[in-house]
Amino acid sequence: LEKIESFLIEYIKNYNRFFGKKNLYGYQHPLNKILEFIYEMEKDYDSLVKVQYITNGIMNSEIIKNDSIRKEMDQDKISSVYEMHAHSLFSDGKTNEAKKIYKRLYDEYFPKNLASVQSARSYASLIFRFEGKTDEAESILLRILNESTYPEAITGTFLVLKEIWEKKGVNQKQIAQQFITVIDSTPPGNFKNYLKEEFTKFILKYF
Repeated sequence: LEKIESFLIEYIKNYNRFFGKKNLYGYQHPLNKILEFIYEMEKDYDSLVKVQYITNGIMNSEIIKNDSIRKEMDQDKISSVYEMHAHSLFSDGKTNEAKKIYKRLYDEYFPKNLASVQSARSYASLIFRFEGKTDEAESILLRILNESTYPEAITGTFLVLKEIWEKKGVNQKQIAQQFITVIDSTPPGNFKNYLKEEFTKFILKYF
């Protein structure tokens, strides 16, 4: 772990020295390259567990620790670092640590980027399944459907909502109607149309 962290920190530092400390490309470019590597690792469960060692190296670098640098970076990429770190922690059984990061992303960034929306769903799922906080989890998931515009998060959100409503004793016909009511209440536009299309697929597969 220490060797991986120190390597990444030195990699970022050396790249930055080449471009000069005032040139943010010297930070953004290595971050982009490291994230590309992480995204590939995420596809394999065994590799996902190890992602935390790489993300930890980024989080201990100037990119994260230096406030003035972090604020100038692509915030979507910064959010992705935290989200990937949380995914890796959770896959390694470190549920509470992962939950804190998911909540932080939800509190600070939702619904500005995909990482914050997916973190909101992950946080809602954890507090529902591990703490029995059905109402709070339901509220967060409904916010995703009403306020986000990221199709990638929809099916997972539908699944956890359905599970929550089943836990509350709602029958399948009522659950379907609740979904329809929620979707009808979302703002008009392309995302609402997408919700309708995905719900049609969802209801055929899971009801």
